[in-house]
Amino acid sequence: MRIGKKVEGLFEQITLNTQKQKLSSSFADFALYASHDPDSKALERLSKICRDTGIKPVDLLYELKTNGRELFTDGEIEPFDLFDFMQKLSVNKSITEGMCPDQFTQQAQCKQCGPIWFNRYEQLTECPWCARRLKKESIPRPSTVQCGECKNFSRTKHPFLGHCLVGEPEAPAGLVDSDNRYCEYFEANKDWLALMEKV
Repeated sequence: MRIGKKVEGLFEQITLNTQKQKLSSSFADFALYASHDPDSKALERLSKICRDTGIKPVDLLYELKTNGRELFTDGEIEPFDLFDFMQKLSVNKSITEGMCPDQFTQQAQCKQCGPIWFNRYEQLTECPWCARRLKKESIPRPSTVQCGECKNFSRTKHPFLGHCLVGEPEAPAGLVDSDNRYCEYFEANKDWLALMEKV
C-alpha cells in the first residue's frame, strides 16, 4: 500500500517537473523573441518615457506608427516630435473620456457643436468634439447656451416653451427657449448658426 502511494507521488512529481520545464522553456522562447522584436524594444523605451503621464506605451507606439514614424529603427526619434505625439494622444484620450484637455483653454465656436473648449479662439466648421456629438455623448462647455438654439429643443404649442429631446432636467411646463443654461448635449440649430454668421 505504501509503495503504491510512493510510486504515485513520484509519478506526480515527475509530471509536475516536466510541466515546469515546458513552461520555463516557453518563457525563454518568448523572451528570445521579444529581444529581437522591434516593437518590444520600442515599448521598453516608451514605458520609461510614459511613466507618470497617464499614457500607455502601447497607445503611444500605435500613434507613432499610424502617423508614419518608424520608432527607434536606426536611432532615437526627435524629443520634440515625441512630445507633439504625446500631446496629441493626451488630447484625444481626454476628448474620448468626455473631459476637457488641459491644452484647451480658449472658447471657440463650432458650427455643429456650438460653444466648445479649444486651444485657440476660432470659428470652426467641425471640431475635435464632433465625434462625441454624433454619438450623442456629452461635451463640456465653456459657456451657457439657449435651449431655443438647439436641435434637441422640441417646441410645444406655447410660443416660448418646449421640451428637451435628450432628457435634460426641466420644469413640468417645459423649458423657456431664451433661458441661458449649461448643457453638455447642445447641438446647434439654424437659429444659432444665423446668430454666429452675424458675429
